[in-house]
Amino acid sequence: MPVLGFLAAVGFALTALLFVADATLQKGSPPIVTSERIGLPQSRHSDAIQGFTVTPAPAPDMTSPAVPLSPARTPNPCERLGIELPIIQAPMGGAVGPTLAAAVS
Repeated sequence: MPVLGFLAAVGFALTALLFVADATLQKGSPPIVTSERIGLPQSRHSDAIQGFTVTPAPAPDMTSPAVPLSPARTPNPCERLGIELPIIQAPMGGAVGPTLAAAVS
């Protein structure tokens, strides 16, 4: 409980510091108003809309000398144990009794 009190006191002090700093600091320039299109002021963005082209990735080079040197693929745990469809179960806490646990085991 003392930790929560400490955190509350620190949060209150930081909030108070923000208000004091806001009241004592000089007022700066007004904020920059941006357009919604690209985030720059209206006078700084161009009107040209640029599109991106997507080209497919090149096919892998299977004739490379590094291909035979690559390590062999190791089977995942399901393949090693002969499991075709893994079912992941999580504890349900107090929602159900031991009957369900016995039924799915």
